[in-house]
Amino acid sequence: MISKNTMYKIVYIGYVSLAMGFEGINYSIIAPFFPIEARNKNVSKSLIGIIAGVFDISNIFGVFALPPILSNKILFQIYIFGQLLSGINQILFGLLHYSPGGDLYVFNSIFSRFFGGIVSNLVWSTGYPLIIGIEPAWSSKTIAWIEIMMALGVLIGPPTGSFLFQLGGYTFPFLANGTSQILMSVSLIILPNLTTNPSTLNTKIDFGMFIKLLFNPKSLVFALSILSFNAVEGMLDVISSPYLFNQLSVSEKTNGYIFGIMAAANLLSYCLFSVLIDKGYGGWVYLLSFSLFSMSSLIFFMQKWMNFLINLWIVMICFIITGVAAAGANLSLYILVEKLIILNDITDLEGSKSLTGLYVNLYFSLGRLLGASVIGGFCYENIGFFYTNGVETLLLIFSFSINIPIFAYFGFFNKIFYETSRENSNLSLDTFI
Repeated sequence: MISKNTMYKIVYIGYVSLAMGFEGINYSIIAPFFPIEARNKNVSKSLIGIIAGVFDISNIFGVFALPPILSNKILFQIYIFGQLLSGINQILFGLLHYSPGGDLYVFNSIFSRFFGGIVSNLVWSTGYPLIIGIEPAWSSKTIAWIEIMMALGVLIGPPTGSFLFQLGGYTFPFLANGTSQILMSVSLIILPNLTTNPSTLNTKIDFGMFIKLLFNPKSLVFALSILSFNAVEGMLDVISSPYLFNQLSVSEKTNGYIFGIMAAANLLSYCLFSVLIDKGYGGWVYLLSFSLFSMSSLIFFMQKWMNFLINLWIVMICFIITGVAAAGANLSLYILVEKLIILNDITDLEGSKSLTGLYVNLYFSLGRLLGASVIGGFCYENIGFFYTNGVETLLLIFSFSINIPIFAYFGFFNKIFYETSRENSNLSLDTFI
């Protein structure tokens, strides 16, 4: 029989993860509408990429600013504050529909996206350690659950946004989602049984720990690969809607359903990958994800010469492949980085969760910035959709190739690397090579 304390932990994890799901909606609801809306307001393709990338620039700034104040004593307060501001910003972003086009619209969009990146960083960098710290023994399953809720938010966002778009126009989806996120934030404050963090450890993350992790040779193994696969998602945010409209005549009223298919594949894949990672296949899952990312980008690239590939069913298959790849890469990445932190004695068990969240969030933002501004912005405007996917394919293949020998050398394919107890934080990774 499940004890009262265990049930409390399960409910707490579930409810706070549900709140993070609204951040997933916040993220996904923009992609189907904004690029076309911006083009209608005479914004260039490069500027659209820059506007999208500003979110990640401010997120990166937040990653470096947050460590000095990040401790378990205030994780919950920072998390709630971020959720509340994120909902408000979502509403304001939707109201930009009434802003005149041109420079004023660009300025307002940049400001809103910059602010959105800051508050998103508050949610991401505190949400993971807040929830995972409840019960460290459930770490991999809890991460999977958080990612499932985020994926569920991403899944609901585009199709729901398309439906609401048809009901009330451009502003209505953002108004509905922002209001829901605000109400969820308030509910977390007023529900007394859910607002006390069960974790009583007090681990302070200082800037030195974060820098030590960033320049650790073993953590640098991940840098290029994280940039590569997050660049795919940043690129798709900018170029997918115009591509669907221009090549397949899918408007912003219905393209959200195609994004939803990708998110559904992402959601279902988390369940499978969490089992594989628990069995010690984290390194293999990570590399499999890269091969799938490369396959999807390559198919889009080959459409330049193979017109039969420009087909709605083929495109949906590519989106499904991308969703599966994103699930495997994100889930295995978190486990791999956390293991490296613990086994190299950078910080203790509890601090590893906060530090892992900051590290993943930093390279998540850098990768999406690369994808949205450079690949999806500059490359897309100058060489077009198909060659842009060719550039991304080369980046993925290069990253995939160099990671195979490096992963093998550092022991990421060895089951013992994952089975080693978290209590042995004083052991060096070299022990397992």
